[in-house]
Amino acid sequence: MMRSLVRSAVLLLVFATTGFSQISFDFTGAGSRARAMGGAFIGVSDDVTAGSWNPAGLWVHEGPKFGAGYGTFLPRGEAEGNLSVADQSGSWNKFHTLNFLAPVRIRGQQFVGSVSYSRIFEDYQTLSANLSGTYLRPGGGTAAFSETLTSESHFEPRSLTFALGTRVSEKISIGASADIYLGKAVSETRQNITWQDYPDFDSPQTAVRSQDVLVLDTTTFSGFGLTGGIMYNADQFNIGLLVRAPFSFESTTDQKFFTLTSYAGLAQPDQSDTTFLDNQLLKYDLPIMFALGFSYNLSENLMWAFDAEYRGFEGRD
Repeated sequence: MMRSLVRSAVLLLVFATTGFSQISFDFTGAGSRARAMGGAFIGVSDDVTAGSWNPAGLWVHEGPKFGAGYGTFLPRGEAEGNLSVADQSGSWNKFHTLNFLAPVRIRGQQFVGSVSYSRIFEDYQTLSANLSGTYLRPGGGTAAFSETLTSESHFEPRSLTFALGTRVSEKISIGASADIYLGKAVSETRQNITWQDYPDFDSPQTAVRSQDVLVLDTTTFSGFGLTGGIMYNADQFNIGLLVRAPFSFESTTDQKFFTLTSYAGLAQPDQSDTTFLDNQLLKYDLPIMFALGFSYNLSENLMWAFDAEYRGFEGRD
C-alpha cells in the first residue's frame, strides 16, 4: 500500500506542477509578419511592431499607425504515455498583438513612439491517468485499488512595451524600450483513490475506503526589462544591434489542497484536510542579451534576413 501511495503522491505533484515549468524565456517581439520570418526581424523592424523588436526601426514612420493580430487555433489529438494521456483539445480566439505608434517632436528632434501589447505564448492542455492494482491490506492480505487523475491547465504570459526611436544621422537610428511582463496561469488537478475491502480496525468488517484530492494552482507572472537598439540603414541592406539589459522574471504561485476521505460512504473528518501554500516565489534571473540582425533586399518583393543572439546563461551545480 505504501508503494501505491508514494506513486500516487508523485503523480499528483507532477500533474499539479507540470504546466508551470513550461514558461517560455523567448522575450523577443511579436507580430504575424515577424513570426512568419522565423523571428529574424531585428535587422528589419520597419512595421508597427518595431517597438517590440528593435525600437531603432521606428523612425521610418511618418504618421500614426495602428496594428492588430488576431488568431484562431484549434489543436486536436492525444499523446499517450506510460501513466497519462495528454489531450490538446483547447481552442483560442483572441487578439495576440495590439500596436500603436505616432511621431512626436521633443525639443525639435523628431521621434516616433509606440505602445505594443502581445501574448508571449499560450498553452492549454488536459491530462488524465487511470491506474489500478493491488495493495497490502493492514493486518495482512491484498485487495484491489483504483486511481483516477485529471488535470486542466491554461498559461498566458503577456507583455506591454513602450518604445521610442529616432534618427541621429542620415543612415543611423537609435531607440529604447521598456517592457512590462505580466500574466497568469491556472491549473486544476483532481485525484480519486479507492481501496476495496479496507479493514475497519475497530471491527472485523471491511468496506470501501476512498480519498478525493483537489489541487488548485494560480500563478501570476511579473517582470520589467529595458532594451536599447541601433540600426544602420543603407540602400539595399540594414544592420541592427540590440542590447537587452539583465532583468528578473518572477512567478508567484498560490496552491490549495482539499482532501476528503470517506469509509463505507461516511466522511472521516480526522483524515480530511485543507492546506494552503501561498506566495511560492520563483525568480528567474535573465542575463544580458546581445542580438545582431541583418537584412538584404534582393528585389522589391524579396528579402533575406538573418539574426544571431547571445544570452549569457551559465550552469551551476
